[in-house]
Amino acid sequence: MVSLDLNGVLHAVDVDGTAVFGIDSQPRGLLHAAIARPTAFGAKPTAINRAAAEAEPGVTGVFEIDRGIGVCARTLEAAWRGRDASRAGSRRIATSCCAASRRSTSSSGVSSSGR
Repeated sequence: MVSLDLNGVLHAVDVDGTAVFGIDSQPRGLLHAAIARPTAFGAKPTAINRAAAEAEPGVTGVFEIDRGIGVCARTLEAAWRGRDASRAGSRRIATSCCAASRRSTSSSGVSSSGR
C-alpha cells in the first residue's frame, strides 16, 4: 500500500481498510475470465466441451484462443467453474525449433549434416 506520510501520521483510511483501490472497483458490465491451458508445452486444445462450460450459471462465452481455452463469466468463480467444465483434451504440436531439428535428422537419428 502506498501512503503519504505526513510527519509520521497515517490517515484513517490507510489503517481501517476503508481506502478504495483500483483493484476494488467493479464497473458495470465487468466480466471475468479464466484460461485453461494444456499441461504440455507446445500443446493445443483438441476438444472443447463448450456445452458443459456454457451450462454453468454466469458463463457468458467460451472461446478457443492460441494454446488454450478462454471462459468469460459474470463472476470469477463462474469463470473457474466454466473452465473446469470444459475439460479440454490437448495434443502436442511442433514448434519451429522442434520441427527444424526433426528435419535435420534422418530416420537413424544421425544428423543429415554429418555431425
